[in-house]
Amino acid sequence: MIEDGMKNERIKSLESLQSTSKALQLVLFDVERKKRKNLLRIPDPLLRSFDPSKTCAYHSGV
Repeated sequence: MIEDGMKNERIKSLESLQSTSKALQLVLFDVERKKRKNLLRIPDPLLRSFDPSKTCAYHSGV
């Protein structure tokens, strides 16, 4: 496919094609790495809005 493009002069430079391909692969790799990092993140055990002094009617036995 690349050879056909070079023969038809659609692809001007194999080097520029390879560098573009490598850049795209690096971007996709970085996106996948960030997705995995977010999936592996351990959630905060206590919510920041948690107030132990407040009681809920459902759990208070009222």
